[in-house]
Amino acid sequence: MNSHFKTAVHITVLLGLILISCFLAKPQLSGASHANPARTSPNVVLIMTDDQGYGDLSCHGHPWLKTPNLDQLHAEGIRLTDYHASPLCGPTRATLMTGRHCRNVAFRSNPPPGNLISRETPTLANLFAANGYRTGVFGKWHLGDFYPHRATDRGFEESVVHGHGAITTAGDLWGNDYFDDRYFHNGEKTQYKGFCTDVFFEEATQFIKQSKASGKPFFCYIPTNIPHGPHFATEEYAKQFKGKPHPNLFAALTHFDNRVGEMRAMLQENGLAENTIFIYCTDNGSPRIYAGGIYNAGMSGGKGSSYEGGHRVPFFIHWPEGKLTGGRDVNQLSAHLDVMPTLVDLCELQTPGNYRTDGLSLKPALHGATNSLGDRVLVESFNGVVMTKRWRLIHDPRFRKDPTYDSQLLYDMSTDPVQKNDVADAHPDVVSYLNVVLDQVNAKNDTRQGRYSIGSRKQNPVEFTPSSWSERVVLWQSGIRNGTPGAVKIFADVDTPGTYRFSLRRWPQEVNQPIRSAPKLTVPDGFEGKTKTERGRALPIIKAQLKVADFDKTMDVTDDMTEATFTVPLKKGDCDIEATFIGNDGNEYGAYFLYVTRS
Repeated sequence: MNSHFKTAVHITVLLGLILISCFLAKPQLSGASHANPARTSPNVVLIMTDDQGYGDLSCHGHPWLKTPNLDQLHAEGIRLTDYHASPLCGPTRATLMTGRHCRNVAFRSNPPPGNLISRETPTLANLFAANGYRTGVFGKWHLGDFYPHRATDRGFEESVVHGHGAITTAGDLWGNDYFDDRYFHNGEKTQYKGFCTDVFFEEATQFIKQSKASGKPFFCYIPTNIPHGPHFATEEYAKQFKGKPHPNLFAALTHFDNRVGEMRAMLQENGLAENTIFIYCTDNGSPRIYAGGIYNAGMSGGKGSSYEGGHRVPFFIHWPEGKLTGGRDVNQLSAHLDVMPTLVDLCELQTPGNYRTDGLSLKPALHGATNSLGDRVLVESFNGVVMTKRWRLIHDPRFRKDPTYDSQLLYDMSTDPVQKNDVADAHPDVVSYLNVVLDQVNAKNDTRQGRYSIGSRKQNPVEFTPSSWSERVVLWQSGIRNGTPGAVKIFADVDTPGTYRFSLRRWPQEVNQPIRSAPKLTVPDGFEGKTKTERGRALPIIKAQLKVADFDKTMDVTDDMTEATFTVPLKKGDCDIEATFIGNDGNEYGAYFLYVTRS
């Protein structure tokens, strides 16, 4: 055989093997056979505020709040005027990130430990990363602070996030107060300078510029913690609202609006604006005692409510290259369920075999196709709200406190948008039909208990706080300082068998004070970055007890002990942890800080 021919054959075989190995090494994606290979992938900036209602914008008629940059986005983009989230922050985030009904991906409750999504469910970040995008999140994650549920475990290459559901909660880094705080940077505690909103937007800006330099498209998710309480703001903005109701809240919103304007200007200056899908939305309605009590755009209810004011929120989208411009309204019924399938469609993303969605692509509606979504029935699964364009079926508010109270309410939005007149008795056929759809959604609920892992090489040690307890006992760091009693389980699983060290502390390692002490602590004082010193409460703790797997031991606590430490051999698998301080006052106190380390 000719030597040149044999060489050509060998090269051809080698190239074939290389191509096969590359194909096998990549995740198997599908769903984008229509993609244009010459098309430049659009970037995505997705901004979502926390607890900002539909009425908290000047373009929606607020009597005195001015939001000029959001107003400009409203004027230039496409507005979804009948867009719905969940009535609370956690379920909205679970749905937004997965495109699924939150209860169908094991999201069980907004407080811990139910705010985790099933491990095998792909997130928006997973999809974008698998399609060659850089992915970043900056702000409030609220879908798990520990492995394998952190943002960095769920597809985000770059993450700068505070802990748990708000800054200063028990799950946030100790001592944060919105100013010069520490946040989790890719899972590691990192110090930052400046007000929280500035930090998150500046980190996002840096991420975007780095993405441009790398030549890769980006998915940049900025879920701000504001205007969720506590309501702190910089003095520059706070003084603008002196004499107004809730000045700190509206100062934070005005500051946020300014940062949105700066972000859009940065995209323009860097030649990115034309091919960037820019989205602004909010996670639920505003609390009635705050913004919703001033102006609620003609709706009833607020945060947490099944009424319209709890879940109908703003959604603006702008993408010049994709012709999503012109200041048009889309009045078709839409929801957070639709964001993932819409971005998959707009960005022509290939999807993995386990990709599922309960939503619809809004692409036809965004491009002006009338009633392209059909006469859909939309379910918000967390509170069980069932919607059509005309009807709203909800549980009576008393149902939340007493599930045996099964009264259902039906409202005709075409004649009663304020939801004052229950017409369930007059339309039993509608009630029956909407309940059938709700039952179909609930039949797919995933009731598995989400768990955090201990002993993984990806996070060792793990620092548990009351945010990881199985029941809400302590929500804010003030509850730790005041020594709120109550001890409950932590649902965990052992990632790697071995010997584990459990260190039970009353105070965090940063404070490093004895279990029975009352240390001086620096705490927030006002909403302009001021602080004060107060003493933590000394608890009459006499014993520490640890129960985990088949281990159950108790030790005495002495005056000089900063921690009570137990060493436990553990096998791989699920384990419930009970770490308890016992007082001579008859109370049990959870170990407010529990450090678990695999040797």
